[in-house]
Amino acid sequence: MHRPTRRTAITATALALLATTGACTKTRRTAAESIGEALPEGWSTLPPAPGPARLGALTAWTGTQAVFLGGSPTIAFNGLMSSDSPTPAPAEVRHRDGIAFTPGATPATGTWRALPEAPITYYDASSGAPTIDGSVYFLAPQALMQFDTTSDTWTRHDIPAESTGNWLHAAGDHLILTAAGFEDIPDYQWDHRTHEWSRVPTDPLGRAGRRAINTPHGFLLIAIDPDYARDDIGPRPLAAALLDIEAGTWQRLPSYRQLEGGQLTLNGNRVIDAVPLAGFTPEVGPYAGTQLPAAGVLTLPEGTWSTLPGAVGAADLTPGWSVEAAGEGLIATQGLLYDDRSRSWSSLPPPVDSRETSPGAVVWADDVLIALGASSGIPELGDTKVDTTARVYRPSVR
Repeated sequence: MHRPTRRTAITATALALLATTGACTKTRRTAAESIGEALPEGWSTLPPAPGPARLGALTAWTGTQAVFLGGSPTIAFNGLMSSDSPTPAPAEVRHRDGIAFTPGATPATGTWRALPEAPITYYDASSGAPTIDGSVYFLAPQALMQFDTTSDTWTRHDIPAESTGNWLHAAGDHLILTAAGFEDIPDYQWDHRTHEWSRVPTDPLGRAGRRAINTPHGFLLIAIDPDYARDDIGPRPLAAALLDIEAGTWQRLPSYRQLEGGQLTLNGNRVIDAVPLAGFTPEVGPYAGTQLPAAGVLTLPEGTWSTLPGAVGAADLTPGWSVEAAGEGLIATQGLLYDDRSRSWSSLPPPVDSRETSPGAVVWADDVLIALGASSGIPELGDTKVDTTARVYRPSVR
């Protein structure tokens, strides 16, 4: 047994859950009606986004454009009062096109443009949407989809028939398709230049609690330490390994006594695992009576681990706007914001009344957070509204 010091926790699918927030639409407030709204410090209103609402849109940042693909003007309620969330919108009300925003010198000077329809009917944001050279990639049923923002063209690529990978990552000129679960299913890599698939060499970590991120020193994989069996008593710490894609070799890094965390982000050589939790104190097992942190920093290439600044105190902050998004050295999670530039946590102020609204699609564009709309109301009662206003938040450097 172990006892948490805060009741909330992050899961590996936080990003996917973020992409599906929303509610069924009865009415919507246009951006023009709120362009002059008073916003908390750090927030600004962007020019009106074209088209209707895009609840559940897949989002990506190419380095120059924020891309919103698919989504729906409505997420239908299934009519069951016991349901945890509304059912997805039927295919006929899902968008097949998209929009993109190019930031300007000021929020008011940025520009939107419409994007063409995709040759698919549904965007699955749960696999991630990595970008390489201006192209956005994501998984579709038995396919790898590519949208090239430089030419506004769609391309469908086959995926290996034996692959069941469900997480897509960018790693230099390659995409890495990683599998989940405990089955012995290989990971695959796709060469952006040749459009060819090949197997990723077997990693030294195994499948439990896998997370990954690309770094200047290689493709980093983090998982539960495989030296601890699944039936060991008490919590299991983490382990990490780096993949040199060109050489096809793995380097096992030192294990460290941190529990499975949340989203990963990169700030220089620092891989940030940010969760606003003090940690867990197991009552049994080899770490009984010792508090194990739930957040940390892995410094590369040595693989040295340290505690994340302020994670303990962050558990006592009042949560603000509940979005889940990781940027470069910035992570928004559980209503809080961790900024590795200042090694500090703060509450993320909501641009609208957070007691009544759920965030729409969000994406980090370098050091600013772009938020496309929000929804409010109670789907069970048929009292829902969608705000299509596009806004941007720039955290202050403390």
